[in-house]
Amino acid sequence: MEHGIIADWITNRGFGLIKPDAGGDYVFCHITMMPSGITPVAGMRVAYNIIEGTRSGKPRARDVQVLS
Repeated sequence: MEHGIIADWITNRGFGLIKPDAGGDYVFCHITMMPSGITPVAGMRVAYNIIEGTRSGKPRARDVQVLS
């Protein structure tokens, strides 16, 4: 799993960007990939898997877990 920090989250749109600890491009994250009942906020540490977006071909987060 990769690790990073939620850099930006747009609550009313249900998505945001994760800044990977390893560097590189930001990773798109949709609310459906977050654990149930979690409201993401900027600065939250997360672990996630990366998949290729079906439409964009860019990396997307999957199986996101909030780290304490």
